Amino acid sequence: MNKKLTYMLLLLTVVAMMGVPQASAFGSFLNTFDTKYPGAVGSRIDSCLLCHTIPNPTSGNGPRNPYGLDFQNNGENAAALATIEPLDSDNDGFINVDEIHNLTFPGNATDFPPKITSFSPATPLSDDAPATETFSIVVNQVVDTVTWFLDGNLQKTENSVSASNFAVTTSVPILHNVTAVAQRTGDGSAMQKWDWTVIAPAAKNFNISGFKINDTNGNGVWDSGEAGLPGWSIALNCIVCGTVIDTTTTDANGFYQFTNVSNGSYIVIEEIKPGWKNTSAASQPVTVAGQDINNVNFTNQQIQPGSIAGTVTNASGSAISGAAVTANGITATTDASGNYSIIIAPGTYSVTASATNYQSNTVTGVVVTSGTVTTQNFALTPTVTAPKLTLSLNTTMDGMSTPIVNNITTAVLLDTSGSTVATATLPDNMTAQFILSGISPGDYFIEVNGLAGDLLPTRIDSNASDINQAAGLRLRNSIIGSFSNPIYRIKVYPSGLNSHPVVNYATGLNETIYSFVIVPGSTSRIEVRVLSTSAELSHFSTTNTNHDGLSDPFQTWILDFPGTQTNHGRVYNNTDSNCSGCHGNLDTKAANFSDITASNGWCFKCHYGKTGPRNGFVDPTVVVAPNGTIAGTVTNASSTLAISGATVTAGGMTATTDASGNYSIIIAPGTYSVTASATNYQSSTVTGVAVTANTVTTQNFALTPIVPSETGSISGNMINVATNMGIPNVNIMLVGIVGKGVDTKSIRMEITTDSTGMWEFDNLPAGRYIITEELPAGFMLVTPPVMNIMLAQGQNSMNDFKVNPISALMPPMPTVGS
Repeated sequence: MNKKLTYMLLLLTVVAMMGVPQASAFGSFLNTFDTKYPGAVGSRIDSCLLCHTIPNPTSGNGPRNPYGLDFQNNGENAAALATIEPLDSDNDGFINVDEIHNLTFPGNATDFPPKITSFSPATPLSDDAPATETFSIVVNQVVDTVTWFLDGNLQKTENSVSASNFAVTTSVPILHNVTAVAQRTGDGSAMQKWDWTVIAPAAKNFNISGFKINDTNGNGVWDSGEAGLPGWSIALNCIVCGTVIDTTTTDANGFYQFTNVSNGSYIVIEEIKPGWKNTSAASQPVTVAGQDINNVNFTNQQIQPGSIAGTVTNASGSAISGAAVTANGITATTDASGNYSIIIAPGTYSVTASATNYQSNTVTGVVVTSGTVTTQNFALTPTVTAPKLTLSLNTTMDGMSTPIVNNITTAVLLDTSGSTVATATLPDNMTAQFILSGISPGDYFIEVNGLAGDLLPTRIDSNASDINQAAGLRLRNSIIGSFSNPIYRIKVYPSGLNSHPVVNYATGLNETIYSFVIVPGSTSRIEVRVLSTSAELSHFSTTNTNHDGLSDPFQTWILDFPGTQTNHGRVYNNTDSNCSGCHGNLDTKAANFSDITASNGWCFKCHYGKTGPRNGFVDPTVVVAPNGTIAGTVTNASSTLAISGATVTAGGMTATTDASGNYSIIIAPGTYSVTASATNYQSSTVTGVAVTANTVTTQNFALTPIVPSETGSISGNMINVATNMGIPNVNIMLVGIVGKGVDTKSIRMEITTDSTGMWEFDNLPAGRYIITEELPAGFMLVTPPVMNIMLAQGQNSMNDFKVNPISALMPPMPTVGS
């Protein structure tokens, strides 16, 4: 008995040991399957029943189902799985890979994905409005749900059915999309789509017409003698569609008409132009019911503008010239007396005055009435700023010479040893500014654009007040002596003292000798220059003896330095003349002088005449030329209508057009480039606009509208919400209806999502589009499979489809026997 028991135990041990590798082998086969099909991991098919017909194949090999046999016969490895994908192992009408993606058993002929075996009616189809259709499908098995969508909107859901239908009636004459989705929870889905065009009834050729009237007395009634308004836009809006379906323009008599209008309800909408107000309703509902609709009239009255005017002064009451005053986007610039004026429509405004180096000031509640002037004065408070040394390039100083620089790109302040003390900021390309705080008074040089050989000398007498210095484009210095040993310097106009004294370079004290003034022709600016070691004009060289009969350099003669020239200011042969022999009778200081290249007037650029001061500086009167004006209108080049709020710029001055498109710029005489610009228009520049004193130069502009893009796009992504990643290679379909009337046409396109899951239909005209997705295998819907999009002209619409993996919605299935 003991021996028999021992033999039985040994036999059972052997059998048990043989079973362990068998079970391990089955587990490894499932691991290979899971690696190949990660979407099936944890699902109902992720078990031994995938290949076997019994729940526990560990006792022996166990019978294999048809899929398991195909897997075995092809090597039982990853390559075998790929080989048998296109097979239908269980002959249920679905290839193996489709069953796996839908999580049904590829070896079980009674377990297969849902499939729509028949549907009606045929697609595409079309009906005349109003239209009624019944859509139906038959599925190859009982599914958990059948869901119906109309134009992307959920309409109906049926549960546990193998056939379903959906009846719908509509009068909307557009392209519709009907979609049915048959879903078996955990086992995939099937979808059927119909393109259904509902055609509007033929137009009955009815008309809607009326007049646009200039209601001069504003009573809202078309009175005798009141004329029509030509060139105004009228729009026709379809109440059912909710969109503008047609536009027209009033003719020379103010008449408009919409033709070929079908029966229905509409709204006629008038255009309200700037400077006008409606005295009747701006939109009027009408109903067309088998006859024309006439006398849908609109009355409008022109609004007489008012104005805001006043002065801008500083706290002490002195006028501020060039201040900007703005109200409702319209800007005016004060003249030399601080006056401004803004023409503006009646209303209540906030008005702001601002000026360089002043704090801006805003006044609210400024009331403007039609045809009246509202006075609004401003007193601005100076802005407290740190003292600055400002260097300005002056194009008039060396305008006839070859320039060393045309603009300032860098500027540094150097001490007498050449070390950098400060670096300038550049408010513009002609100006450099150094903050004086922390800089000690003394002698310095300014280096412009790294030109170390052309330093500009300067002296900081005090760091508590602004210092202004000017230089010509040749960066000429204004000193007597050399750069290494300057003796005198000259404060160049405009200076803080409003004069041009010669200054002792070492002491900073004003001198009364050795000054020489040049007044360039045809300008209100002056250049002050002191001659140093060489004559600045060749015809006053040492070889020219016309002035004193001696071969003395002109600077020696004119400056009488060191005081040995007794015939200073006399003409040839020492005659006691007043220079009239060569230069005309200029005993008294003339009102103006010729250009510096002319042959007359030189002595009297420095001296009053023979009785004037022999030495010393003569401060000439700087005559500022009176301003001129550039004015005109800015209109639409297509419609000739005024453009309100356009910006016109000339010489750094800016004006904004009023409601009638008018602008005006007060500006110094000269020749300018004038630019007009406005939102949604191409800007326009006119060069060579000449302005003279006390005159108005007319310069009108006709701006070309910027035409928006004719086409747009519809794009989006196919998103797996479980991973928030895109799904590639998914088919996306587009069907659209564009145009209107006889120009209506349909568009059909199909694309596939790219490697990131993105899709895009581009170059689409305005119209109504239906976008449908092809549901990826192994996924369920999160968003509706259909989108209904109304695309405006030039619009780019972004929309996403979202799906969820079936496996993500199911709890993991236990693996039986593995």
